[in-house]
Amino acid sequence: MSKKKIIVFQHVEHEDLENIEVFFSSKKYEFKKIKFFKNQKIPQDLEIFSMMIVLGGPMDTWMEEKYPWLIEEKKSIKKFVVDMEKPFLGICLGSQLLGEVLGAKIIKSKDSEIGFYKVRSNKILNEDKVCNYLPNIFEVFQWHSYEVKKIHDKNFAILASSKNTEVQLFRYKKHAY
Repeated sequence: MSKKKIIVFQHVEHEDLENIEVFFSSKKYEFKKIKFFKNQKIPQDLEIFSMMIVLGGPMDTWMEEKYPWLIEEKKSIKKFVVDMEKPFLGICLGSQLLGEVLGAKIIKSKDSEIGFYKVRSNKILNEDKVCNYLPNIFEVFQWHSYEVKKIHDKNFAILASSKNTEVQLFRYKKHAY
């Protein structure tokens, strides 16, 4: 029996999977990490992967001239999430890239959130099959000055918000976070 495979997009060396890798490794998943900071290319055969995880980084979604790999990365996210409808987890920049691919605007935040901030769960989170374990209020370490602007799409659900950022955690359909 072949192992399930997760493709990971890593933007900088110091932002890796950490405990996420420990968790999925214990469930017998294997990883294919695409390290953009080492000029690695995205494979064409995305269908062999069970899940995609896109990590954070100091760049912004609009910095395609400085980071040209963002163009292919966005195309791959769209193919994986929208066309193939496979499980996706976007963290920080990964969340913003997903938002942009889905048609949301990525806007400069009124106030940057750097440090630990309280996030409040929205009622819909209690019914979510992946995130329903989160408490009503929890603290999250953040480092961002751009954010996903809410889009009006019946498949887009805001699961958690903070005082400064309405879209802290969102879900697209039932498979992308």
